[in-house]
Amino acid sequence: MSRRRADIHCPREPIGLSRDEVARFIGVSAGTFDKLVDSGQMPGPRSVMGRLVWHAGEVERAFLRLPVARGAVDDENPDAAWSEERLSA
Repeated sequence: MSRRRADIHCPREPIGLSRDEVARFIGVSAGTFDKLVDSGQMPGPRSVMGRLVWHAGEVERAFLRLPVARGAVDDENPDAAWSEERLSA
């Protein structure tokens, strides 16, 4: 009997993410994530016995290198506009 990944206890956060998981991890659709990989803005996957798996740490570092949108608004605090100065503080 097969168990879903969400049902399996893991003592720490997974280091390897599937395509759907990695897209969700950075808040985009799987199709958008594919475009980010194709453009070189996100890392490519590793092959684990033929299965494609993304390293969560590599993806997180690539995400932090993406440009910050001018006038971006924090979803948690819509009154606080983000700026380069606030991010570097």
